Amino acid sequence: MPIVSSVIQTDRPQADGRRKIVEAHTDHLGRVHMRRYLAGDGDNVSAGLVTRAGEILEGLVIHELGQHVSAVSQFGSGAVIVLVYVTAGEARSALREALRDARGIILANLAEFCLTLTNGQLQSLFGVSAGTQTTQLRSRLQAKVDKRDALLAEVGE
Repeated sequence: MPIVSSVIQTDRPQADGRRKIVEAHTDHLGRVHMRRYLAGDGDNVSAGLVTRAGEILEGLVIHELGQHVSAVSQFGSGAVIVLVYVTAGEARSALREALRDARGIILANLAEFCLTLTNGQLQSLFGVSAGTQTTQLRSRLQAKVDKRDALLAEVGE
């Protein structure tokens, strides 16, 4: 989801010869993302607007993917995922990467979320074929969830 507008709001000379620049980058939802910096006296700040808009969007994407992974790691299938700057495929890929390195409860929570995906989504994400491989993948994911649930059901003595 792109930055749809980028403008220079302030271009003010400073005593040391640099210029105070304030940019406003508006996303597809109308949210404005400000960028403030000092530019050199001869710098063409307009030429870099597109690059800086891309950097802002990249930061928003990275932040959102981190939020999704964190929510699923904590809440499993109960995580609420709202896609703003990323696609569903990008979010699923980030979760797949997190699953590769996860351990313990976090692993089980990520596996639980993966179990909510369709067979087609699982096949694409894990590179498995329809039929037996998908069934085996679902079984392995479910086993991780079952281990977590058994541990959480334990009571003290």
